[in-house]
Amino acid sequence: WSEFVRWEVVDANVGPAVAYHAGAVIGDYLFIHGGLSDASEKSQVCRNSLYKIQVSPLIGQWTEITSVDSPFLSQHQCIPHYSSGCLCFVGGWTGKARSAGVHIFDTDSGRWLPPALQEPHLKGFPKGSGLSGHSLVPMVAQGNQVAALVIGREGSLRTQRRHGNSYVLRGRINGILNQNESGDLGSSQSSFVYSEMTSTTASRSYHTTIPVAAHEALTIGGRSRSFLETVTTPNEVVLDVESGRCKAVAHLIERFVKTASPPVAGTRLNQIGIRGHYAISGGQGVLIGGGEGFNALRRDPEGEAFICLPFASNSVFSIYDEKPNFLLVQCLLESCNLVPLRNGGMLEVDVSIHPFSLGKTKDRRCYAVCAVNATDGTAWLQGGLGRHKKPLRSLARLICSD
Repeated sequence: WSEFVRWEVVDANVGPAVAYHAGAVIGDYLFIHGGLSDASEKSQVCRNSLYKIQVSPLIGQWTEITSVDSPFLSQHQCIPHYSSGCLCFVGGWTGKARSAGVHIFDTDSGRWLPPALQEPHLKGFPKGSGLSGHSLVPMVAQGNQVAALVIGREGSLRTQRRHGNSYVLRGRINGILNQNESGDLGSSQSSFVYSEMTSTTASRSYHTTIPVAAHEALTIGGRSRSFLETVTTPNEVVLDVESGRCKAVAHLIERFVKTASPPVAGTRLNQIGIRGHYAISGGQGVLIGGGEGFNALRRDPEGEAFICLPFASNSVFSIYDEKPNFLLVQCLLESCNLVPLRNGGMLEVDVSIHPFSLGKTKDRRCYAVCAVNATDGTAWLQGGLGRHKKPLRSLARLICSD
């Protein structure tokens, strides 16, 4: 499978060498911000640099657009706000402390809007705590409203709870149209509110969370054990499933479900621990790769890739038995536990999500920016740490061959 799906480097060594940064694709451009240039423990100086590169319809050149008000951040997360043309950066390490603040960059005007860092413009997050190494999932929102599901670390390891740490972030982007003739931003300030979501999600950091349905997401990695778990959201929390779907991953899934590959055994699954990896939705499943393990003696990123699919654990039936039905995979992922038998009857099965190994991949990196272009469904991977924890410059596009 490593020959069937691969990362194709498109810019070699001309991009910024950085890891632990954040970014997203909006319009025809990939934007990346902040991060660390040196991954050593003795040098954790955050960057405030902001770059962009055209990724559609052609590959352009990297352009630095850093300004004096660009925030110094690493280990933060970013989601695009398509209707306003803004990028929303949430949380991160400032070089001195973890922050739960929200920074907004207007890609149309090339300006940073006034950030929401404390009350009255930022409410609801526990005082003295912050976010870093968390995950951020966009929710369905209208107009200039912003909504996202936040899962992950808050505060120090001493104060970290074993379960929970799930929040819903809601707010409104203001100030985009409030520029006077001199070009200064008006007094209107964006405001955001965190509300804790009741959840039994295990404590994780440098994990990924991918929506697979309007009220269901997969949280992957970030722990030495418990490779993945399913997160169910309440009715008022509607996840954005469509914008993060990658066509190459969807094609891979379509090919893979026609095989008779067994899932990763439970005993081995409990021993898989990765963090700083990428995870990409294909609609009916998720592709996972890269990242690093929890063995401090290993300095190179992980090389094994996985694909997560729904799996019927009933011993007399599985979706991979004899002639698999691809439509059945979609049915199972939509939490249907009634499966049609070949004789016309129905069988109730225990359906859960399981990873399947794709083998080793050539592109090995961790703590990179992974982003999907919502317009054409392409997936992109930039920077991160490569072999011997060296920062990478390359930009790669996910390719799925026929």
